Amino acid sequence: MSIEIDWLSLTPTIAEKLTERLNGLLANLKRPDFLGPIKIQSIDFGDIAPEVEIIDIRDVSRGFRLADHNETHRTTGPVGCSTGSTSKPEEDGHSQPSLQIHLRLTYDGNLRLRFSTALVLNHPSAEFMSLPLKATVVGIGFDAEIILAIEGDRSKFHVTILEPPLSDLPVYDDNLDQNINPSKETIYRRAHPSSSPRRN
Repeated sequence: MSIEIDWLSLTPTIAEKLTERLNGLLANLKRPDFLGPIKIQSIDFGDIAPEVEIIDIRDVSRGFRLADHNETHRTTGPVGCSTGSTSKPEEDGHSQPSLQIHLRLTYDGNLRLRFSTALVLNHPSAEFMSLPLKATVVGIGFDAEIILAIEGDRSKFHVTILEPPLSDLPVYDDNLDQNINPSKETIYRRAHPSSSPRRN
């Protein structure tokens, strides 16, 4: 089942709030020594919406419920990235429903993201020289499967990006070496397809 998103309803106010949120995360991001602070200047969502397909809806998997109770954002292993969020329970005593949604998200749009940073030269001394940089990312494309698990009773959610299946990964071709360095017999067959090579 596909979902249509009213992408044009994403106002500049929403973009500003998202920019503030991302800058807060980037401020705590560990950076290499040669890279200065990264700050997002602005975000323009563009007018092309992503395609969202619901693959499956079910109860929250036990693995999510057994996750630690740390209220801060966290990252899991190589399977994907997971974040948690908590909030105050509803005052009327009613909790939100719990469910797990498996989505396929495809996007090839005209989103624009402007950011600034700096290249830092740490020789002969720390921060000896800093070169300011400003850049704009124009157009972002991705195709990913995402699992969104919402624990209504704990006011918590998890987001996991799945790894691609092995069938989608490049497979080594056994004939690759032969194509690069063909044997004398292979060369003869290509030159004389109707006859067999002579053997010494």
